[in-house]
Amino acid sequence: MSAYLRFKHPVIALGIVLPVFLAVFFLVVITTMLVTFILPESYASTARIKVERVLSGDAGTAATSLPPHLFDPYLVRTEAEVLLSDSILGKAVEALDLNTQWGKRYLGEGGRLKSSETVLLLKARLDASPVRNTSLIQVRTYSEDRMETAKLANAVVQAYADHVASSTGGLRVQIVDLAQPSLRPAKPNKPLNIALGVVIGAVLGLGCGVFCGWGAIWFQRKQQSA
Repeated sequence: MSAYLRFKHPVIALGIVLPVFLAVFFLVVITTMLVTFILPESYASTARIKVERVLSGDAGTAATSLPPHLFDPYLVRTEAEVLLSDSILGKAVEALDLNTQWGKRYLGEGGRLKSSETVLLLKARLDASPVRNTSLIQVRTYSEDRMETAKLANAVVQAYADHVASSTGGLRVQIVDLAQPSLRPAKPNKPLNIALGVVIGAVLGLGCGVFCGWGAIWFQRKQQSA
């Protein structure tokens, strides 16, 4: 214990723990800020559609929705997967002429992508998920171009709605909300990233500082006992 006291606690705190803490803390925070501001910004837009199973009416009678007690909880989940199928997305690609537009973007002037390639790119920018306990499907798209995000989402839901309207599957689709261009980027979330950097930097800095401080104490004890 005498060796521990002779090491002088204030010297440990100020001379080892604090500098290590500050070094690690600022390293993590600065790195987080650099990565956050270097990452390209990505915008998101969301459209919503309502999918219902309907009863076919007699001649001259309009089809009606199924009563609530016959609601199929798996229908929306299944149709969300159908919406992401190559055939539906291919129609959206064709409607927006994405083979040409994205061909110029990724291959240069005069370039043109194959439909299969464009569909894969669109899938990577697209998310379709059921809204819990409802008949709604939420379609969200991402892009570096804020105007393009809305065009992509709206083209996809329209292609799906046209597909259902031309089929005889007993479904009805209503576009509830059209996507609107986002005013702020969805990714990266700069305030959240920086806040996480501060928290992680503080935790790591404190941990490294305490570890180095106790390491110095152990080293001093070894010297005193030698």
